[in-house]
Amino acid sequence: EDIHPQDYKNILNLITSALKNNKLEIFNLNKVPKPKTNVNYNNDKTFLDFALINENEQIFTNMLWSIFSYKNVFNYFCNDFIFEKNINKQNIRNIQFDVVKEEKVQDGRIDIFASSNAYDVIIENKIHSGLNGIKKEDSCTQLKIYYDYISKQRQKKPICFILIPNYKKEDILEEINKSDKKMKNIFRVITYKEIYIFLEKCIKQQILDSQYVYFKYLNDLLLGIKKHSLTSKELY
Repeated sequence: EDIHPQDYKNILNLITSALKNNKLEIFNLNKVPKPKTNVNYNNDKTFLDFALINENEQIFTNMLWSIFSYKNVFNYFCNDFIFEKNINKQNIRNIQFDVVKEEKVQDGRIDIFASSNAYDVIIENKIHSGLNGIKKEDSCTQLKIYYDYISKQRQKKPICFILIPNYKKEDILEEINKSDKKMKNIFRVITYKEIYIFLEKCIKQQILDSQYVYFKYLNDLLLGIKKHSLTSKELY
């Protein structure tokens, strides 16, 4: 509108007229010619970008929960990321997990919670937000609140993860060290790059197959996760 004010006015008049007369107008837009010089076009846009939700923490939590809930994907997740010495990796693939999102606990909600007779798993997902529920007087955050609540309710110590973009890793680690040092060795950090590699492997090995209800959107999800896999240096 700044460069071609008359074109802008003409279109505005058409819109005003259409609203006034209850008549739809067909806009025949002129194609923008491609520049003759070589230009790197950004062709990796996804529905997440167009819906302006590629930065939305809740959206990614919902999608990851959906994937983890499919068949035995969560068992493979445990097999790849749980390193506790007392856990038998051979048995973990046969455990029946109940995977839920937004598990309500005292003073908050766990993003993804998986329960079974053998193990309970807490997953906290972060994108741009920091740790919530910081109580300076108690030297704790939402991480300790979740850990203590599940430990008490389930009578066993949960296995805990926090998912974060690669560019956010140092900030979150510093925040844990400063506000909730006891959780430093309890919550294992998993970067979005690690999640990207894991999901890519699940698709290649057909652990995530075409029967998954949102299979056709997985490429978009992977690209969305990949955009949060940049380090701070790469991002800037």
